Amino acid sequence: KIKDRYAVHGTTSDLVPFSQKVRVDEIFVALPWTAQARINSIVQAIQVIPANIHLCPEVPNESLVRRGISELDGMPVVTMVSKPVSGWGYLTKWVLDKSLALIGLVILSPLFLLVALAIKLESPGPVFFRQPRLGFNNRLMMIYKFRSMYHGQRDLNASKLATRGDPRVTRVGRIIRRLSIDELPQLLNVLNGDMSLVGPCPPLPSEVDRYGFGMHCRFLVKPGLTGLW
Repeated sequence: KIKDRYAVHGTTSDLVPFSQKVRVDEIFVALPWTAQARINSIVQAIQVIPANIHLCPEVPNESLVRRGISELDGMPVVTMVSKPVSGWGYLTKWVLDKSLALIGLVILSPLFLLVALAIKLESPGPVFFRQPRLGFNNRLMMIYKFRSMYHGQRDLNASKLATRGDPRVTRVGRIIRRLSIDELPQLLNVLNGDMSLVGPCPPLPSEVDRYGFGMHCRFLVKPGLTGLW
């Protein structure tokens, strides 16, 4: 019996939190290929995991065959989802992110000091603003920004977006927001390994509830300081 040969760690719903603690590279769905509705629901639930998702063999139907059948250890499988970055791509992107983030922080350090001084002179409170966002593998992280609002009127959950002439925003805040200077401290997130220089915008936890089908694929890579947005 399979249960006697392999440890059972939980159900499909346990796989996502399990993958956030233990690195998972390959996932195999062992169901009859005729159970397409159940296969689709499982793949939709676990596609947020940055791993290759395969379907184990049975009699193939036309829609699955279009994806292409490969062989793994003598067993035919269909790859339903592939990792966006794999192999040497991880190392290349890691080296590029770390080196350019460090260079950027060194070059921009005079600007950082001037902005920090201007923020402190205008209003009391910390220079940086930390906000919870969701990143790689659906993990919660804190991103850094220069504080652009009065300290007592910070909005951690972005429940009300800042508008033109918003009284919560300081004069310095309006300038650094207009020039996107407030985003530059995220170079620290890149250096820490939470973000990449280029990637999808890290969403607020409340935004994820409104995601449609396929939107969760943004968690397969690290969020970026800049991207399509």
